Order: sequence, then structure tokens, then C-alpha cells
Amino acid sequence: MKLFIADDSEMIRERIRDLVLAIEGIELVGEAGDVQASIKGILDLKPDVVILDIRMPGGSGLDVLQRVKGRLKAPLIIILTNYP
Repeated sequence: MKLFIADDSEMIRERIRDLVLAIEGIELVGEAGDVQASIKGILDLKPDVVILDIRMPGGSGLDVLQRVKGRLKAPLIIILTNYP
């Protein structure tokens, strides 16, 4: 399974990276820290799963979701947030 992580916190991306790379069968294909880089990475790399932060520089995770949904094979999106 190909995974893409989109989160503006390097610390969060690093922690997720460490957790998922310990699982056999997961390939981390890319990471991004803002909306535009996330959209570009997802469209270029075509991951199976995206772990997506809800708030990032340049917009929100929902902006990313709107741009990638409706593509031929949209990835499974898991949205994370630190907000209550």
C-alpha cells in the first residue's frame, strides 16, 4: 500500500512515518507540509492512502480533499486534527 502524509508539523510527520514504516506492506511515497505541495504530491504520486491534517498553510485539508476527490482512483483519506 502506498501512503502519503500531509501535515504541516515535521514532528507529526516524523512520528507517523516511524509508526507506519514498521508495518510490513506500507510504502511511504511522499510527504508535504502545505496545501499546494499536498495536492501536487497526491496527484503526481497517486497514493492508495493519504493521512491528511485538517489545518495547513495555504488552506485546509478539506481544500486538498476537494481537489483530489473525483479523480479516476481517489485515495482513501484519513483526516487528523489536534483540535477538540
